[in-house]
Amino acid sequence: MLAVNPFTKNKQYCTGKQVSIQVSESIKDYKGFILCPFVSTILAPIVYTIIRIKHLAKGICRKGKGDNIEMRLKDFLGSEKKSGAEISRDRLEEAPPVAERFNPDEKDMKSKMNLQVSITLSDDSQIGRSALLLASTTGPGEEKHLKDQIVDFGWKAVATEVGGLAGELPQKITRAVVGAALNGEIVRKTSSEMHGLMHAAFEAMNGFMSIGMLEASIGVKIGIVRNRTWIAVAVVGDTAYHAVAHHERCGLGVMHI
Repeated sequence: MLAVNPFTKNKQYCTGKQVSIQVSESIKDYKGFILCPFVSTILAPIVYTIIRIKHLAKGICRKGKGDNIEMRLKDFLGSEKKSGAEISRDRLEEAPPVAERFNPDEKDMKSKMNLQVSITLSDDSQIGRSALLLASTTGPGEEKHLKDQIVDFGWKAVATEVGGLAGELPQKITRAVVGAALNGEIVRKTSSEMHGLMHAAFEAMNGFMSIGMLEASIGVKIGIVRNRTWIAVAVVGDTAYHAVAHHERCGLGVMHI
């Protein structure tokens, strides 16, 4: 049977006896193998790869620290095509840093966004929108300007603020909502109107946040708006389970009165 030596082009014939295969000078340390054609076919690529890696490592050590190992590996593999990892790395190097993409610079952080929105309400049942807008105001001037527009339309409006730990809020919010609604003459102290106010506040707080096992700090602004048939309570504010992990939430409750 014809056997081809993987390291030379000389043809050898296997006669069932031991055959000494001639190998090239670069791998003379591995001469003396006793191979038949089947074993040679399987082991030859593996042995050849190990030998090439060994000589490659010696070459890298001789070249010194300043040599580019990655280029040496490319020469050994015999391919100039970029792998998926190399392409991803190139794209990452071309992309701007994450800080530049997402973090505004100091000038942008000091600037303010002024939004001017015009909303048309055509039905008494849309009272919840006005309550949300009132609770979303961030200053006394904005709050007064919006309340004046609501009152000019014939509705009543008031706003208040509450803050503290989540476990303390039920009592604080109850007192704040009832006090603001009575002092602002939003409701009268009757069973029907007080019932509607408290149900709207309960629905708004349930939408704002479900009280869980973690202790959270909460700061909210509550807007209360009332017309002839409906009363709305809106809650907008921040919650934080940690000082650097706060974000906004909102809730709305509307009840027939």
